[in-house]
Amino acid sequence: MISILRAVTNLPGFRPSACTDLFDAMDGYPADTSTSRGGDGVLNTLDLIITLQRATNINTTRPRRLSRNLTCTTATPAEAKRRLPNGDAILQLELAADSEQRTAVYLVAAESVDLAGMTFAASGEGIAFIPVSQPSLADTGIANTVALAWLNNFSMRAGQTLLLGYLQSQTTPVVSNAAASAISGESIAVDTPSGSRVRK
Repeated sequence: MISILRAVTNLPGFRPSACTDLFDAMDGYPADTSTSRGGDGVLNTLDLIITLQRATNINTTRPRRLSRNLTCTTATPAEAKRRLPNGDAILQLELAADSEQRTAVYLVAAESVDLAGMTFAASGEGIAFIPVSQPSLADTGIANTVALAWLNNFSMRAGQTLLLGYLQSQTTPVVSNAAASAISGESIAVDTPSGSRVRK
């Protein structure tokens, strides 16, 4: 689970190339069936959900895939993400500093969306996450980095703001690699702020 979370949040050195068997093993959504190979060629929150269901035996299938024997190239196709008609992201993470070492993390929806899950990573000196909305999975195994995933279905209406929790760090936290998936299976664009966009 932690390896897939690190890959989904695109932490440096943890996302395998799309041509590898490791990527194929992580790419669990849509699930394998008795007649077709699963996966959709992208790693996102839906793959985390399938893996969590298997780890907890909610899903008792254990498909075995043969190697695809692909040749790796340097180009990886970009994942298609649903956006607003003007090209803006449907979801946005906003940061608001409320004390010298604590920064609130808000998820803001520009339009109504039914989510299967969302993830993001954050870095900063001595960083920790204090949840308001408890994540399904949290990784603190890399120094000065946290990777978080919410894998329970939840809906957001247009204009809604949801306080996820607080980042506590000795330096201004930098949030990156946010991703979200709709219940329908499509990837949803998430705008991620840089440290310079922290509101005071």
